[in-house]
Amino acid sequence: MNGEVFQISKIVLTTRLALQGNIDFSFSLSQYDNKIVFRFLNKKTILGNREVIECTPEKWYKKIVANGLKYIYLLINASVKDSYLRGFANTWPICMATFYKNGHVTYWTPMWEFDSKQKMWNIEYTEHEWSDPPKELPRFDDPSDDYGNVLCQIEKLANVIGCEGFGKIFHDAYEILVREDNVEIPEWMGDVKNILSGKNLRLFLAASKADVFGGMGSWNDDPSGMAHEKGMLEEYERLSAELLVQNERAIMYAVNVTNCKP
Repeated sequence: MNGEVFQISKIVLTTRLALQGNIDFSFSLSQYDNKIVFRFLNKKTILGNREVIECTPEKWYKKIVANGLKYIYLLINASVKDSYLRGFANTWPICMATFYKNGHVTYWTPMWEFDSKQKMWNIEYTEHEWSDPPKELPRFDDPSDDYGNVLCQIEKLANVIGCEGFGKIFHDAYEILVREDNVEIPEWMGDVKNILSGKNLRLFLAASKADVFGGMGSWNDDPSGMAHEKGMLEEYERLSAELLVQNERAIMYAVNVTNCKP
């Protein structure tokens, strides 16, 4: 799974579980992260505006809870079809939406910068005012059936155009999605494997397996030309766009619909 998506998913999941009172909020960085900074909205003081920066996820959590946090959601703009850019940093249309008890709503966007000296990433989450928030809380429908259908269809397409390697990826993602037990959990899941369970876990893992979009060597690269040679470019583009949407629906459902381990 894309590192940006995994990290923001982990933040939202850990926050939701802590809000339920099941755990104390604690967040560990990955081996590739140097630091995470949270930049809050400007606050007016008698000295003028000043920016509030919290340098750790733990301090960020304490502050948003003190401010009256009620709900937090992971949101991905599934209508954005820039799949060719998905292998690069800062290209995912993704954010965390924070809903407060007083009706205030803000959202947080990540910015990743690579430190060439440290050979690690510095990540900054910036808070923005949601000037016209929805009147109702976001709803997330179970995408399992639609997701399974598109995985089967795109597996067949991949095999027909001679991309059996991608066909196996889509097949494996489908098997993860429909398997009821004995789902193998990869090491990169880290603490998240202790939070997600059941259908939510399977959707999250399937979306990770089917995350094939990006630059060179991805599903966007040679397969498009191979589909064109077979006269199947239109079907390739249709199924690719649908897979991108269903991947993102799967992630949002897995993270936002409460099914956390106690």
